[in-house]
Order: sequence, then C-alpha cells, then structure tokens
Amino acid sequence: MRGAAGVFHWARPGEGNGLRHVVAMAAVAVFLQVALLPRFDIGPLEGIPNVVVAVVVAVAVLRGVVVGAVVGFAAGLLVELLTPGETLGVLALAYVAIGAWCGRFAGGSAVVGRWFAVTLMAAASVLVPLWMGLVQLLRGDGPPLGYLIGEIAVPQLVFAPFVALLVWWAAQRLLGAPREVEPWMARSA
Repeated sequence: MRGAAGVFHWARPGEGNGLRHVVAMAAVAVFLQVALLPRFDIGPLEGIPNVVVAVVVAVAVLRGVVVGAVVGFAAGLLVELLTPGETLGVLALAYVAIGAWCGRFAGGSAVVGRWFAVTLMAAASVLVPLWMGLVQLLRGDGPPLGYLIGEIAVPQLVFAPFVALLVWWAAQRLLGAPREVEPWMARSA
C-alpha cells in the first residue's frame, strides 16, 4: 500500500519532465494576466505587468524550444480569447517566437543564471507591446511611437524585473534544472 507521498509522486518538483507543472504555471499566469492584474491601479504607470511572457520565458529556458513554443502559443491564444480585441493570433505568434528563441538556452552547456533569465524576461516584456503596436500600425490604427515607448514599454521595463524574479524562483522550484524536454519522449522517473 502506498502512502500519501506515493499517490502524489508526480507533484514533487524536479521529478519527471515537469510538464504538469508547466501547464499549471501557464494557467495561473493567464488567470493573473486576464482576471486580476487589470483590476489593480498601479498609479501613474499605464502598463500592466506581463506575467504570461515571464512564464513563457522561464518555461522555455528550463524546458527547451518545443515546450517553450507550445506554451507560448497556448498561453497567448488563451489571453487573446479571454480579453477583448480585434486580432486573434498576433499575441500568440509573439509568444511562440519568444518561447522558441528563449528555449535555445535550455540544452546548452552553460548554466542559465538568475540575472540572465531576468534580462531575457525584461527584454521579452518590452518586445511584446512593441510588437502589438507595430501590428496595429500596419493595420492603420496604431498609437504613436512615443506613446508606445513612453507609456507602454517603459512601464513594462519597470515591472519586469520584479515579476521575473518571482516567476524565475517559482519555475526553478517546480521544474528543476534546465533540460530539453520533448513531449513525446518517454517519462523519466
């Protein structure tokens, strides 16, 4: 007979491929991004901290290109489906690109440090609103470049390190060391 610890062996951080934790992290990030963070008044800054992009980067850096791209697509599409907007798939495309690019660092021989991950998350947090603004400009109804940089990108740069440190800490605790994980690979014990 197995004890309570044996029943929840899959829930122990750092064991297996961690895809259950990846799904949970992405779901929590989407919930926070869509339901809670827009409700907070952060003062004169108009930007909302982008938790989803931080989770996509953390997952990609810790689990690889494929998992990062899939999580980016799924989380981006969920955010777009749950928030009002005129485009569908644009944010998901940005998150796929970010997840795939950041996933390159999972299989390398160099250890990914906390500050490198935080820098990646901060850069991605700034790139997402610029990407969305560029798409709006191409559609003919985008905001001026000064507004994009001063009112959207700069607040993202202010919030990103705080969000990134928290997300990186949680991701490392749940997923363990960086390693390439392909969803079709056999489970590791």
